[in-house]
Amino acid sequence: MGKQLANFATEPSVVRGRRREKLGDTRSKAVADGMAALTDFQKTRWFSDDFSKDNPEAVSDAVKVFVANNVPAYLETCRMLRC
Repeated sequence: MGKQLANFATEPSVVRGRRREKLGDTRSKAVADGMAALTDFQKTRWFSDDFSKDNPEAVSDAVKVFVANNVPAYLETCRMLRC
């Protein structure tokens, strides 16, 4: 991975408050452990508990799409969205 993207994974986010810390943590975790390491956090952002319980196949399909992304693309998307 390029040095610029690796540096972005650890630089502060423009998002405010606790969400800012959490999103910064996810960037670093993606670099260190890969996209699959982020799925538990992402599922809580995307789906309510009831939806997850009632629609496990839909949740699984969304996770498969997320995990198929590569880390540099994820980091670049975070940069573009300023998260």
